[in-house]
Amino acid sequence: MSALNINPNELGTKLSILLDVLNKKKFALACILGICENLEEIFLSELGQGSEFLPEMGQEKQNLIEQVLEMDDVFQNVFDGIVADFQANHANHKEKVTALQEAINEVLELDIKIRAKETHLRERMLQGSAANLKKQASVTATHTNKSYILEQYKNSSKK
Repeated sequence: MSALNINPNELGTKLSILLDVLNKKKFALACILGICENLEEIFLSELGQGSEFLPEMGQEKQNLIEQVLEMDDVFQNVFDGIVADFQANHANHKEKVTALQEAINEVLELDIKIRAKETHLRERMLQGSAANLKKQASVTATHTNKSYILEQYKNSSKK
């Protein structure tokens, strides 16, 4: 059969594949959101508790992002293969279409939450970095002033 004329059972199977891909993507995105929340907790903790896990968390997040991108490709390839028949016969698969719509909405919600969390975390990190730089500059300036005064005192007492 040609790609333009998929048998109704095959269309149902491909819709099930799309739903499975979306469910796996939801799981991966939920894991990414969890990592973002953990990163925020570590960043906000006074003592940086858990910071030893940052490299592992970053690597895990990167692996999940790569999986999500692969799932996007699979979804797009499967959908591209059935798009004409889907448009013509979607009424025959109302349950699966409804489940796909719900899964897509859940994926979009997770994506929005992740983006918001990352933006918030990035802003907090920049604020923290700026505050640390100011504090460091103040300490350096104070130390330099004390060193300068001490040097002046030593030089004047030698005379």
